[in-house]
Amino acid sequence: MNVTLSFTVRMGEAQKLLALVAANLDRADELDSSEPSERLSADGQQIVFSSTEARLAEFAALTDQLRRLVQFVVERGGEFHNDELAAELRLATPAATSTFLAKITQRLRKAGIESNRLKGNNWYRKRRVSNRTVICVRPDALAFFREALRS
Repeated sequence: MNVTLSFTVRMGEAQKLLALVAANLDRADELDSSEPSERLSADGQQIVFSSTEARLAEFAALTDQLRRLVQFVVERGGEFHNDELAAELRLATPAATSTFLAKITQRLRKAGIESNRLKGNNWYRKRRVSNRTVICVRPDALAFFREALRS
């Protein structure tokens, strides 16, 4: 079985991560590929391995509005105005989109896509332009959404 790994970490954490992966390479045969995820740890650090299928399963049963949100994000190439999203979801105000964005955040976390606003790596960022809120989705989250819609 071949695995492609992609990490986005701070430079200072990269050496620790590589050392952790190298220390656990000999355990590769022990991992049960039928499990949705496996955990490895060393020196208090933890890596979670999960299959693409298991990650996408979090998006298999989206409600109609959440699926529309994901489709909208993909159709717009990951950049759009919040008021346009509100109109797409048939919401009364753009502020009401926060509930749906939060639900997507929860699903992404379960799927192993890091998303923590407090750490500065949310799956999207907002900025004000001409009195409107523009939302920009991180490239890895956008790629995951595209994959989820294909499956």
